[in-house]
Amino acid sequence: MVDAFRSQRLVYRAIEDNDEDIEFLHSLNLESEGRINGNASLFKPVNKKYAQELANTFHESFLGVLICLCISSENGEERGSDAAASKALKPIGRVRLWKVEEKDRHHLSR
Repeated sequence: MVDAFRSQRLVYRAIEDNDEDIEFLHSLNLESEGRINGNASLFKPVNKKYAQELANTFHESFLGVLICLCISSENGEERGSDAAASKALKPIGRVRLWKVEEKDRHHLSR
């Protein structure tokens, strides 16, 4: 059966309300270059509370997912069960599509 949220190497999954996902979002927020290029809001130091708030915005978005790398077993075979496969995912990024509020839109004057 085809899985719309899985490719050969990647899985796109919802952000869960758990320590691992919040910690991963926080680690992404600590990468200054990525955050300054991917966020239109004021650039300032962030804490884990900000990562939790960010996770909440993912739940309210049109689409908000973690991009995870599928980790195969030691002998290179694919995992058999969904339960085993879900434990063999390594988050490597995120994607979020949302409605841009009027105050956040870029205005170009010509």
